[in-house]
Amino acid sequence: ATAGVGALVGYILQTTGQPSQFFLVGSQATLTTPVDGRLYLLVNDDNYGDNSGSFTVRIVYPDNR
Repeated sequence: ATAGVGALVGYILQTTGQPSQFFLVGSQATLTTPVDGRLYLLVNDDNYGDNSGSFTVRIVYPDNR
């Protein structure tokens, strides 16, 4: 709700099928999730017709999984 239009946001779809709360990724995010699941990244926008541009995302897994 506090992320501006065009912000990069995400959520985790847990293995149970339940989605997590949306969270702001922003320009530098470090996230440790307490659940297993699939990460989804989205643009905070409800009018896709006027969009352009791109995001570059780098995901790093820690060695101590």
